[in-house]
Amino acid sequence: MKVRLFGTHHGADESVVEDELRSFVNGSEPIFYEFTRAEGGLKTSFLKNPAVVIGMEIYLTYLSFIQHFRSNPDDGLEKSVCDTVSEETGQETYPIGLDIAERISQAHVFSIISSWIVILFWISLAITSGLIFLQRSIMGLLGVLMLVAIPFFSFCLFIKVVNDERESVMYSQTADVADSQGYETVCWVVGHEHVDGLRDIAELNGHTVVDE
Repeated sequence: MKVRLFGTHHGADESVVEDELRSFVNGSEPIFYEFTRAEGGLKTSFLKNPAVVIGMEIYLTYLSFIQHFRSNPDDGLEKSVCDTVSEETGQETYPIGLDIAERISQAHVFSIISSWIVILFWISLAITSGLIFLQRSIMGLLGVLMLVAIPFFSFCLFIKVVNDERESVMYSQTADVADSQGYETVCWVVGHEHVDGLRDIAELNGHTVVDE
């Protein structure tokens, strides 16, 4: 199987990415695009890893703000541009990716305990910051900023830890569809941070990355 890799940047202008993708695709190969979901039981995920779930919601809110500012849709840049281009070319499209909420719910005991320690500290910080902030203290403002930073960086750390797993899942899902459909060439449209990892996985499994 030959693989063509197209990397995107989160927050990029949708129309610009569409034009770049139109120039990149050849109009025949199927497109497999990164579509990270968060559907697999958020309540269970929150009970097991509250700091990461709160951080995920902060991150998604940030992305929604950037997308709204750039007039991008809320369902993800990769999905949107691939849907638009495939409507013009008739290419088949397939979403690939890990369900982040489901993965969070599979946290180990150490991760669960650590997350609850973080969230209890976060709650105490929220109360303290609120009281100090009412007194118009700069320490209160710093505390409020930390309320956002602590869960946000907890989520970023989680994403970094499971990054290799996400890429393995994307490869496996692509390989399964390609084998069943008999595709000889596929196009991956993923976040730029996954390009190197997916190239390594494809080459390790005997596939050829023809261009990027």
